[in-house]
Amino acid sequence: MHYWIDLPNIVTRLGTLHLGFCRSYFRTIFIKGITMMRTILIAAMLMVAHSLTLGVNNVYLDIVKNGQDKNADTLFVGGHYVARIYITNDVSLGEIRVPLRFWGGIVGKDGSATAGHYWDWLDVGGYGTTTRCVNVVPGSRMDPPNTIWDSEFTVIEWNMNEVSPDTLGIEGVAADGGLPSGSGQHMISIHFTPRMTTFGLIMLWADTAHIAPPGEFMFYDMVGTPIHPSFSSPGQWAIALVCGDANGDANVNVGDAVFLINYVFKSGPAPVPRCAGNANGDANVNVGDAVYLINYVFKGGPAPDHGCCP
Repeated sequence: MHYWIDLPNIVTRLGTLHLGFCRSYFRTIFIKGITMMRTILIAAMLMVAHSLTLGVNNVYLDIVKNGQDKNADTLFVGGHYVARIYITNDVSLGEIRVPLRFWGGIVGKDGSATAGHYWDWLDVGGYGTTTRCVNVVPGSRMDPPNTIWDSEFTVIEWNMNEVSPDTLGIEGVAADGGLPSGSGQHMISIHFTPRMTTFGLIMLWADTAHIAPPGEFMFYDMVGTPIHPSFSSPGQWAIALVCGDANGDANVNVGDAVFLINYVFKSGPAPVPRCAGNANGDANVNVGDAVYLINYVFKGGPAPDHGCCP
């Protein structure tokens, strides 16, 4: 008796079975991989959402020229500048303590700084016992402050007496609703104008006031739990003269030429500092600078020399 083995057919069938098994196996692996990736992605999204809504408390400070929105790298003498305080809080706050320190110095070639006071606080009719240089931004979460901080809102001037550094504290205490939670928003403005009483690389720095109380920024939620917000800021700004700005209004125009003519011929007040009137860069302040400014303003002549004060 002879038995025929249809080897090609068997191989074909085995191949079909093997291929079907492989397809099923890899389909299962693929589905499991997709499921795992989706789980990981959802978990990551939840972690990001959690980080955006919880544990985010920050005080941010920058300085801008009044009416502008970009941080000013250089502060020009005579200009109106605003130190802006932004607050981010992830829960309603029943109390805030924001102690600030502003300090200046002239930086030597070796990097060391000699302390000095190179700004004046501007009275804008706001908060403060002597300078009234602080106001709350209309329309912000802190406005009106006497409603948000229905128990107390105050600006404490620990040291605002022409001795660098200047330190002040902004504090609010709520009995009811408190400060609503929200992302970083400009809430507080502090107004000042830079001045220069000496020459060289003049800097202004801003950070926390390391004095008691409280020594650092503090938030408290509505049940009194303390929260330690982080602090961020560009941190430092150069103070510079506007050469040719003889009358100290942070602009260069015909008014400066008139100011110089009055100074030279009528014994009027001198520019402060005097070298600010040195528009043509010849190290003198005289009628030539007034002529130089008139040529610049009305005839498109060259701008005042940037090296007016050596």
